[in-house]
Amino acid sequence: MLKMNQVLKIKTSYEIRLSNNLSLLAHIMNSKVVVYNFQTKSKMYELNQLKNPSKLLFSEDNKYLIIKNTKGDIWVYETNNFMVIKKFKSNKDYKLSEGSVSLAQGNKILGLIHTPDSTSVALLDFCSDNIITILKVDKNNTIDIEFNQYVESDNIHLSTLSYYLDDGGPRYFKLLKLKEPIGKKDIEHIETNDIKNWNSVKFNYKHGIYILIKDNSKIMKVKQDFNEIIKFINLKDMHGDIGYFCSFDLTTDGTHAVLAYSQVIFIVDIVKMEITSYEKVPYTCFASFSNCNRYLLIGTHTCGFVLETNF
Repeated sequence: MLKMNQVLKIKTSYEIRLSNNLSLLAHIMNSKVVVYNFQTKSKMYELNQLKNPSKLLFSEDNKYLIIKNTKGDIWVYETNNFMVIKKFKSNKDYKLSEGSVSLAQGNKILGLIHTPDSTSVALLDFCSDNIITILKVDKNNTIDIEFNQYVESDNIHLSTLSYYLDDGGPRYFKLLKLKEPIGKKDIEHIETNDIKNWNSVKFNYKHGIYILIKDNSKIMKVKQDFNEIIKFINLKDMHGDIGYFCSFDLTTDGTHAVLAYSQVIFIVDIVKMEITSYEKVPYTCFASFSNCNRYLLIGTHTCGFVLETNF
């Protein structure tokens, strides 16, 4: 597949994650998360207490696995015995938003919370139980946030905040840069009239450019000031029906990207802006590189794959 060696094939995988030390692999099935010893390729645990899991994240130090479900509930597991050490659930004081999840320094989870008065980006500290508001947005339930990438070179969390101002109007997008250690004074907002919306975004620190997925099928290089498109290719124009956009990831060195559509997976050389390989994979829903770029993780509604990269 994609001219890469297959290391592991598993069952239905809506999302797959490898720990940074490559010792553990976790994947989401229909109603549970299954954990493997990645070195021996043997199944270790089935975590089925949290219903409808949708997002997975290993901590940088490999000590924790964070699972989020479709209601926004977040459970934190220790990875030495996979016991639950913390649960965050919506209550009468606040409602947790569903969607992506990210982990900040000091064992704090980045999330979006709705209260009767406002919607806020917040830090959920699973060691002290504190919830710290870092950006109060508005009383607006149409607000969503996507934690796109942690840019280690700049020590920032690159995020997309999107919202509607009026019923039936356009959806507005802005970039947020949350600098570690995260605080209210270290947040940069970026908006532009030239690029008003996108499906996903990453920052290529080596070349000082953004990589955007826009209009579902366009992958483009954008200057660092976020006001000028350098080059783009339209995957749909080149390959016809590719299905709907699912996910996008960039290697840590910024040289290659993987784009997952419901019918096709693409590998793109970012420097040349050329497709290096593609494959029709029906019912794809997820694709991502491991932290060291050694592996490519692919999830579909029927099975999951771990491939060894060749670049």
